Amino acid sequence: MSTATQLRFKNLEPTEAQKELLLSALGDVKEHGPDEVVVKARLKRRGKSFVANARVHSGKSFFKAQVQGRSVKELAAHLRHNLIQQLEKWKNTRRRKREVLSRQERRRRRLRVLNENFTES
Repeated sequence: MSTATQLRFKNLEPTEAQKELLLSALGDVKEHGPDEVVVKARLKRRGKSFVANARVHSGKSFFKAQVQGRSVKELAAHLRHNLIQQLEKWKNTRRRKREVLSRQERRRRRLRVLNENFTES
């Protein structure tokens, strides 16, 4: 299992509490992701607000989010919610595809059995 989290800052020197909030949010995102995941985030100050860009990479899958907020706590919550929502949607889509494929495979097996029984008679 290979996972990584990168956090960068621009135009501000974050406090330890701000770093912990963001790392916690990115850790939650990582927990919802697949095994091999890389999470990268960049926080910058724009005037009185903060802007965060985040990317989640896992194999061929790629998710990204950009959020803005007045506080790092608000920003971290929006970032966590946005990315987890994208990951859950991706998981559900994959699950449905697998279910469709398994139904198709079961149907092929039944047809094969019927065909074998029919040709033996």
